[in-house]
Parts: sequence; structure tokens; C-alpha cells
Amino acid sequence: MKTPDEKLQESIEQGRFDSSDLDSHAYQIVFEAIKKEPNTHLSPQFSDKILSRIIKAEEKRAFQKDLMWLGIGVLVLIVTAIITIVLTGFKLNAGAFKFVGNYGGLLVFAVLLIGFYQWVERKILPRHSAV
Repeated sequence: MKTPDEKLQESIEQGRFDSSDLDSHAYQIVFEAIKKEPNTHLSPQFSDKILSRIIKAEEKRAFQKDLMWLGIGVLVLIVTAIITIVLTGFKLNAGAFKFVGNYGGLLVFAVLLIGFYQWVERKILPRHSAV
């Protein structure tokens, strides 16, 4: 036994349908749309777009991998430093920097000179330099 939808489909395929019936009209529109061949042409840039997506994904993965290795390296460095401090009995001492107290003026002059060089460099070199 055929369902009413199947009977309606057969009558439309045979060219017999009631144009006043809304369902018949809807089925006719759908079947006419199905009979048309789909447009399957790809744009000329299709392969370029796919390749650029693949390259971006690979770059993202490589960046994440680099970050992971950086994190592991920093963690190993910190753990190694802590183990070394504990095993050697290291005590923090600022004795090596006592000489700076005698040369305060020289230190201030050095900081001002470096600041001046930075200012001159910004004025001479172009802002959007690739270097």
C-alpha cells in the first residue's frame, strides 16, 4: 500500500497534479529543483585557501610545541637551581655589589647616557624598520 506522499510523488512525476493543492505545488517545486544539475565548479583560489589553512594549522601546532618545550626547559632550570642551592648550601650575599656604593654618580651618569642613546636612536632610525 502506498502512502499519500508516494501517490502524490507519482502523480507529479507523470505530470498529473492538482495545482490548487499546496502540497502538490510544494512537491513540484522540490522535484524541479532536484532535476537540475548542481553547480560543482570550484573557485580558482580554492586550493590556495586550503593550503593556507593547512600551513596556519601547522604553524600553530609548531608554536604550541615550542611553547611546551620552553615551559619544560624553564621548569627543569628552576628545579635544577633549587636542587643545586639545597645540596651546596648556597647563601645569598650582596658582597660582590658593595663597590657600586662608592660609584653612585658614575651609575647615574651611565643610566642617563644609555637613555640619551635610546632617544637619539629613536630620532635617527625610521619607526618601521625591519632591523
